[in-house]
Amino acid sequence: MATPADQATFVVGQPIKLVWDNAGEVSGVDIAFNDNGWKYSAWKTRNSCVFTPTAAGQYRWSVFVKRTHAETGSAGSEERILLVRPKDGAAGSYSQGAPPPPSPISPSDQTEVKAGRPVTLTWKAAGKYSQVAVWWPDEKWRYMDWRSTASYAFTPSSPGVYVWQVFTANKSDCEIDCSSGGSVQRYLMVR
Repeated sequence: MATPADQATFVVGQPIKLVWDNAGEVSGVDIAFNDNGWKYSAWKTRNSCVFTPTAAGQYRWSVFVKRTHAETGSAGSEERILLVRPKDGAAGSYSQGAPPPPSPISPSDQTEVKAGRPVTLTWKAAGKYSQVAVWWPDEKWRYMDWRSTASYAFTPSSPGVYVWQVFTANKSDCEIDCSSGGSVQRYLMVR
């Protein structure tokens, strides 16, 4: 992803140009406000868009790409945080000072594994604590407890496509206000 930088600060109503490296024919942008769910854009044939925040708080954004219009999209890019202040300039924490997103190490994207066998996910993180999120074939995210490790073992119980992502923070009871944006997402193909 290109700009703006992670944790850049803006003001309510200020247009923000989001720019990313495009590795496909089309791409889509996801934006979440204060952890209240994601809003998805239509697929675009360019690698930028303009977003205007309507309320103060924390916004997270991520990009998905497809090589062709007919293809299934990629897992999400690393998330970036936008900190948006009220027009009157009042300060707010909004996650300022959170560590940068972690970097997944293994398994690599689209690794094939067998159902019923443990898989160890590993990553590198600047924060002291990490939290793993796994998207299961039942189309639900499962968030593991915050822990002070850079690995997590889990056993996929059934075949299907899983997606995993990691967050990091400097305290173990972190909520949205102190967590990094999510790491780049990786697919795990379970047979």
